[in-house]
Amino acid sequence: MRKTSVVTVLCLIGAGVAMAQQPEVRRTFAMSGTFELGGSASFSSYTQVYSGATGNATYSLAFSPSAGYFVIDDLELVVNPLTVDYAWSGSVNALSLMPMAGVAYNFRANPRAFPYLEGVAGFAYDRSDNGITASITRSGLAWAARGGVKFLLTGTAIVNVGVQYQQVTLNQSGEAERTGYNLIAVTAGISFWL
Repeated sequence: MRKTSVVTVLCLIGAGVAMAQQPEVRRTFAMSGTFELGGSASFSSYTQVYSGATGNATYSLAFSPSAGYFVIDDLELVVNPLTVDYAWSGSVNALSLMPMAGVAYNFRANPRAFPYLEGVAGFAYDRSDNGITASITRSGLAWAARGGVKFLLTGTAIVNVGVQYQQVTLNQSGEAERTGYNLIAVTAGISFWL
């Protein structure tokens, strides 16, 4: 009985030493439990749609802060708390505010490059002015699909470049045809992961 107790104690001590020597898993970007905080800017040209008819090209500059949380490896819940978009075409200008949220999947191309696909949707508020009549305010729904690559600059800093397609619908009550705009943009941003 005494020999069995000594052997059991020695086995437990050996197991404890072996477990203590196991290397700690090094956290990397896109691992479960990782936060990503940052933002992006984009320049685009889009085409206005009014009552089903397509209009002239309009130019747009947008800024979008973002936050993400990886619920499992590579799958990220994304929140864009308030995208601000300013657009102009001749004497017409418009300001759009869009809070959106969605998901992104980050692929592991190598330890420093992560191609990604992202989809977000949310609410849109738009105020436009043509310099002649009173300003027009509309609200509706917005969604966007993005794809690109995230590159690690340092241990925690990431540069993001991509392409985005966005559709905003700003119909007023009773309108049968879609009113809003379609947007294709090149985006660039920086973020940090924790």
